[in-house]
Amino acid sequence: FVSGRQADARAALEQAVGDDRASVAPAVLLAYVYLEDGNTQAAAAQIERIRSAAGDPGNALILGASGVLEFRNGRLDSAESMLAQGVSRPDAPAYLFKILGDVRLARGAHDQALEAYQQAAYRDMESVLSRDALGNMLRLAGQPSSAAGYYAAAVAGNPNLTRARFGLGSALLQSGSTSQALGVLTDLANALPAYASDNALLLKGIAQWKMGNASGALATVNDALGINPGNRVATTYKSRIEREVSPRGVSPKSIQPRAIEGTPASDKPFTGVLINGGAPYTNSRNVRLGVYGDLTQVAFSNDGYSWSTWFAKPDPYGEFGWELAPGDGKKTVQMKFKGFLFFDVAGEPGSIMLDTTPPAASVTLANMGPPAYAGAVGRARASITAEDQSGILGFWLSFDGNDWEWYDCYGGDLAITLPPSAMYGQKLYFSVVDGAGNHAPVEATVQAPDTTPPFIYGVQAAPGAYGAAAVTWQTDEASDSWVEYWTYGSSLQRTGADAMTASHLVNLTGLQPGADYYYHVVSTDAAGNRAQSADMTFRLQMADTTPPVISRVEASVTGRDSVGVTWWTDEPSDSYVEYWSSGISLARTGTSAMTTSHLVALTNIRSGVVYYYRVVSTDAAGNRAQSADMTFRLQPADTTPPTVRLSINNGAQSTNSAAVQLYIAAQDDSGGVLEMSLRDDKTQFGQWQPYTAYTTWRFSSGDGRRTATVRVRAAAGNEAQASASITVDTTPLSTSWVEVKNIGPDSATVTWRTNKSSDSWVLFGTYSPSASQGQAERVTSHTVLLRGLSPNTTYYFKVRSADEAGNVAESTTQTFRTSQRGNPPTGSIRIDNGAAYTRSNDVQLAISARDDYRGQIDMRLREGNGSWSGWMALQTPFAYRISPGDGKKTVSVEFRDMYGVQSTTYSSSITLDTRPPRISNVKSTSVTANSATITWNTDEPATSRVEYGTSGAGMRESAGDRSVTSADVGAKSIIVTPTPSGSLRTSHSVTLTGLREKTTYYYQVVSSDAAGNVAVMSGFSVTTSGATPPPPPPPPPPPSPTTNVNWAQSSNGGKASASSYAPATSEGPARSPGNANDGNARTYWEAARPGPGGSAEWIMVEFAKAQTINYIKTMSDVGHYPMDMTVEVEKDGRWVAVGSFSSTSQQKNYMSRSGSTIAFEFKFTPVVASKIRVSVRRVSNPTHAIQFFEVIAMNTGR
Repeated sequence: FVSGRQADARAALEQAVGDDRASVAPAVLLAYVYLEDGNTQAAAAQIERIRSAAGDPGNALILGASGVLEFRNGRLDSAESMLAQGVSRPDAPAYLFKILGDVRLARGAHDQALEAYQQAAYRDMESVLSRDALGNMLRLAGQPSSAAGYYAAAVAGNPNLTRARFGLGSALLQSGSTSQALGVLTDLANALPAYASDNALLLKGIAQWKMGNASGALATVNDALGINPGNRVATTYKSRIEREVSPRGVSPKSIQPRAIEGTPASDKPFTGVLINGGAPYTNSRNVRLGVYGDLTQVAFSNDGYSWSTWFAKPDPYGEFGWELAPGDGKKTVQMKFKGFLFFDVAGEPGSIMLDTTPPAASVTLANMGPPAYAGAVGRARASITAEDQSGILGFWLSFDGNDWEWYDCYGGDLAITLPPSAMYGQKLYFSVVDGAGNHAPVEATVQAPDTTPPFIYGVQAAPGAYGAAAVTWQTDEASDSWVEYWTYGSSLQRTGADAMTASHLVNLTGLQPGADYYYHVVSTDAAGNRAQSADMTFRLQMADTTPPVISRVEASVTGRDSVGVTWWTDEPSDSYVEYWSSGISLARTGTSAMTTSHLVALTNIRSGVVYYYRVVSTDAAGNRAQSADMTFRLQPADTTPPTVRLSINNGAQSTNSAAVQLYIAAQDDSGGVLEMSLRDDKTQFGQWQPYTAYTTWRFSSGDGRRTATVRVRAAAGNEAQASASITVDTTPLSTSWVEVKNIGPDSATVTWRTNKSSDSWVLFGTYSPSASQGQAERVTSHTVLLRGLSPNTTYYFKVRSADEAGNVAESTTQTFRTSQRGNPPTGSIRIDNGAAYTRSNDVQLAISARDDYRGQIDMRLREGNGSWSGWMALQTPFAYRISPGDGKKTVSVEFRDMYGVQSTTYSSSITLDTRPPRISNVKSTSVTANSATITWNTDEPATSRVEYGTSGAGMRESAGDRSVTSADVGAKSIIVTPTPSGSLRTSHSVTLTGLREKTTYYYQVVSSDAAGNVAVMSGFSVTTSGATPPPPPPPPPPPSPTTNVNWAQSSNGGKASASSYAPATSEGPARSPGNANDGNARTYWEAARPGPGGSAEWIMVEFAKAQTINYIKTMSDVGHYPMDMTVEVEKDGRWVAVGSFSSTSQQKNYMSRSGSTIAFEFKFTPVVASKIRVSVRRVSNPTHAIQFFEVIAMNTGR
């Protein structure tokens, strides 16, 4: 929950609540998750259920949950009160402070909100959301370096928290750490779905521009505009960058979907249409439809009645441009395939919300007091009001209309630190962005200071009875309320209130009846402007002689030895009680405060004794009233001891100070604990003192495990004790052997030692140690790797460590300098593994590249002198389609590193040849009883092969199908020369031997050119002559290989590796590649990423030594089996494909099913191999990753 993983938290908590219905903690946390999901009704029901079950309305968790519910319902004051009570409890969890911060932020109490967030982060090191909120507040306060530290901690805790990654990249960009920002923003843009990445791409482009790579920046900003042409901030930067790059603009490229997501059934692939790659919203009617399905004719409709023409679709996936129906709202695109016998086959429709209307937004700015956390003068409170059907994503902020900063939507009340140029009268520019990408421009102005005093009018004095008067007046703005008054011969008096209001009332008391009073009113507004009225007069009425009327007298027991007496009077008067008993003298107690509702507490009352009492009240004029005599009686004394609990430093296990904070929770049936006394394990109890829940205690000298004890005494004299322990460690922490090693252009390793186990942090920066990296694990030998540094730059750094008790050691500031950045990327390209010829337009590019940096390398391609493709992530291998037409084809590649440095051009060529050779002049010569020579010519160099047999039937259809030795001539009707000549020539000669005498043989000649195009000429025969001696016996066959042994299995020496695998989670262990060859079908390998789009996932098994195999089998679960698969073996150091499929029709040739297990079996000519590799590009369920229970490789002997 504190890491922002809502779905995982909901599943775990619902199971916990189901297991234990009476447990408070999981029930309350589940209510929070429901509230985050917007399900207020479910949250309220959960809170009410656990409140009733717990029977403790003061429980911190339940108070906090109730407060959050009030917050969601807009009752901020009530929410803050409940949460404040919750966090005051010693057992309050850290996340309550986070939610209290959210409430205070919504109320505009920014400094108090910051304090609450800091408490949450301090109490829970894994509170990702608190650190994210702190980063956002500090960035708005003009402290991007400090904000970056909090954002980095949030991202480390939850890499999937997108808004924290946005904040980290933006903070690094604002603080000048442009190189680090570029790395963060590049990773963020790659991780986001294409339809939601325009703001991340724009921030990446800004970082590239600041680093001097204007061309790269322009290309990136154009990518952002291709995704969202309505991004007005991207348009601004495009114009600015174009003025620097060239006078001509570059058109933005359109969106390129990176992945297709669907919701298929569990046992069949998704068949249907997705709009804009599954985006929930769009601000343009022009969209891209992605269609999955085996059928190759498709049509679309916006209403299910009017259909488009049929479009040709590749198998299994195709993309089409489409225009949605006009008007905002939910849009559904129906689709159908043209099936067998031209019947229509419906596919899954796609839906998206069209929102072309910018959000309704407004911003007001007001000056604030000096910030408690910004360290700068000038703060403005920004109140942002924005609404839109697609939700509010965030906003761009600029102080000059040129340079912009991005902020995610955290609420509508913000505290912004202004630069001096924007203090008063200058506009601030906002661009509010909704969920569909629409921008709403808003301008706001910070008003100049107020110097005009309030205008006072309507002053009146209303004399009252009993020496009082009420003075009222109005002002034209909120201001305080004070009255200065005097009478003849007396000094001036002043009374009033600081509360700011436009309607004022001040009551004057203690006045003399019949006297003339002079007065004037004074009001001062929030800016300190003071206004004063003219002097005026009033007179009081004469004295009162009527005593008060006493009514409703009652005596109630309030404790074991105390009674409360209450009564009412018809006018304000004082409160006194006179009471006595047999043998006890009359006593009098009370207060002189004037009121009509009276309460007097009587203490030290003896239990079991009958007391007599009466009440006495005297009004302001001195008129006295007395009630009749009445009685009351207390119950016998209490003998039950109180209950007490003690905790030290909120339950901490260690401290570095002898002074600690004690929390003492004590209760007693008599009305409360009155006194307490303290000691530790080396002292005696001290004097009794008044009970208080919180107090400070200093342990006597000595480190180690120390114990404090408290005893409490109730009103009845009953006592109880409680103890708690903590480890005191005041030994200072020290650092030594600080060194910097392995300094590279963008990284360095800092090591040091400490005298005690402690955490490891390095503070560093280009001007001062401001940023921080490290880890909380406590060790004595420390190593911290600094990443994302700038090349050839001097860095200032110091190391800091803190032990478990809080002792901190920090080194002096030192420096190191990163090395010079390296050369441009280098690489290579080969077409079809360096082949000289091909007869297919589809070729495989083997591309490799290296760089001096570890960051991402991009590439772009072109054929011949054509246009370059767009930049894309490095892919090797890469499937490529060359242009039609025979002849030499050249494909070139260029590389670009993470800093935008571009390589030279690398090229590779191949000759496309799709025409087979022409055969002519076929002859048979040198015919004997057992041999004959066949000759022929071709119009281009080609191989030489003769296929022959004793029957001419089906000769042409059998060309190249099988290889039969000459010894089998008597048993077979067709034979093929066992070893065709591999040399290429235009004049061909093949001698056939081992023939039978006086036998007619039918033959055909076969030639294939360098590209593999095959030509066959049939219809020839030759008859051998008389007898010849019998041929020598054939050599014995080679020994048969071992059969039916799974050479891939780990017990037979097989070692498995893979492109990726799913890591361990709370739901199960890691799905490593070794699970696919362990011989256990209950374990499986699973790739780390879902199946559709992108590069292939593969698993490879290396044998203990080369083995002869002719059979490979894989087994998968329904919903996780391959739809596009290639099986290869490594032979003589090269990968050779032995089976593949990319469509359903091809898939059926290899697929079988047993229950929920899907198996694929590949049979092929025996081959000696040392490795096998299975590659998968598409999975049956596009949202699932590929799984293999087992991968089997063997020789079946058949």
